[in-house]
Amino acid sequence: ALEGVHDADGRPFALERRLVSLKAAPAMEAADFSESPPGAWLLENVAWTEAESRISAVNAGAEEARLLALDEGAACLVVERRTWREGQHVTRVRQVFPGEAYDLVARFGPGA
Repeated sequence: ALEGVHDADGRPFALERRLVSLKAAPAMEAADFSESPPGAWLLENVAWTEAESRISAVNAGAEEARLLALDEGAACLVVERRTWREGQHVTRVRQVFPGEAYDLVARFGPGA
């Protein structure tokens, strides 16, 4: 289990809570995340074959507000993702972002 706050331009950008299967990624237990965050490390070191993402909007609870330097109840964007490798669970991550920093756009065509 990993938890951290990502910073951008000197302020909190995202709160990340991640569970990783050490069976799927045994080298992660000894990994040094001072240069590369867990998500980037996983992309470089552990192949995945299937992923699921869920995007939602929530209001910041007291702890999230404190960690992200927001007012309690502020709008946040939440991205939850799970990955597997050939049916074996690799990781589950929940990232909470300040809502005012995001605008989601999707462009697609018929049959896509």
